[in-house]
Parts: sequence; structure tokens; C-alpha cells
Amino acid sequence: MSATARVKAAVSESASVDTFLSSLAPTQGPSASRPISRSTTINGFFDYWLSLARPGGMPAATDFAPAAIPRWLPNVAIIELNSPTVTTYRLAGTAVVERMGHNPTGTNILELMPPERRVQASRDLYELVTRPCCFHMSYVNNYSSGRVARVESIYMPLRPPRGGKPRIVCMNEFDATLAFRENRRRTTIIADVDEITWLDVGHGTPGVSQPRP
Repeated sequence: MSATARVKAAVSESASVDTFLSSLAPTQGPSASRPISRSTTINGFFDYWLSLARPGGMPAATDFAPAAIPRWLPNVAIIELNSPTVTTYRLAGTAVVERMGHNPTGTNILELMPPERRVQASRDLYELVTRPCCFHMSYVNNYSSGRVARVESIYMPLRPPRGGKPRIVCMNEFDATLAFRENRRRTTIIADVDEITWLDVGHGTPGVSQPRP
């Protein structure tokens, strides 16, 4: 079985996932071959991901070497797609933890989003691991500290170990503070989306209505 077939098999263990993928289109947005960003961190991290062997279109999670990127690790998160309703933080860097006000490791990332964004966000994440492709986005987080901030992130798929669930590595960069409000019980991520750009890494993007292979 090819690397791509193994990932698709892991994603499609139940009919509910197949139904989910076909029932909702990914978010529409422009397409590019690399991030349209002034951030050397975002661009450098994308170049590191591209430098890894990518059989089937994505690097193996075991080839993603934290020791090779120590300067970026504080802002890195790795998430695991367990089902359309459960996407779990496997790892959150120290800067991510500090901004969020708690360690989200083990938390369902979808539950930290506004309810109206959860289904679409899950659908977009599944696009990354089934096509595969990447996306670059700018959005607003409402932190528990009361800070309202714009964040820039890039999401890139990782091929899981045999028998594992699909994974995505994310680089998050704080962009700007927009306001300060009262403290919150918890952080809300992706409270508002400025833009999402799909990145074509050899298998097309939904931004130009290309069907998944």
C-alpha cells in the first residue's frame, strides 16, 4: 500500500468520515505555491517542511525532527485528526502555551473555536491530509488574558506512523495586539478569519476547484 493510500485509509476508517468529506466544501481562498508572507519564520518553516522527503505528498511524522528547528519550536503545535469532531493537540510549544494561558496538550482544538467555525475548520484540516496540500492563514484569537490579537499560521500535513491518525504541524506567529478586554475563562482561537491561502505542493488546491486525487 502506498504512503498516500495508507493516509487515506486512516482517514476513511468509518463511513462517517467519507460522508463528511463529501458533504461540505473546503473554505474558498486564493492559491499560491508558497506563503504570501513577510514573516521569515513562516517562510523558513515552510521551506524546512518542503526539504523533507515527501512520499505521497507529505513528510513522515517520524522525519519531522525537532532538533533541526530549535529556534522555531516554541511556536510549533502538532495536532492529530482523530475524527471530524475530535482534533487533538499532541504538542504545543512554550510560546503557544504562554499566549493561550494554559497547556492545550490533549485538548480537542475544535472546542477552543467558536461553535459556528468548528465544522468548517475540521473540513479544512482534512483537506490537508487527503489531498495533500497546506494552508496559510491570518486570524484573530481572544486570549484568556483579555488580549485580542492577530495571529499568522501555516498548517502542513504529516504522514502518521503505520496504524496512526493523520497529523498536522502548525507554525504560529503572533502578529499584532488589536485590543485588550476583560479576562476570559479560556482562550478562544480563530474567533475571526482574515484570510486563508491554500498552498499547492504538487497535488493542487481547493482554491482553484481542483478535485482531490
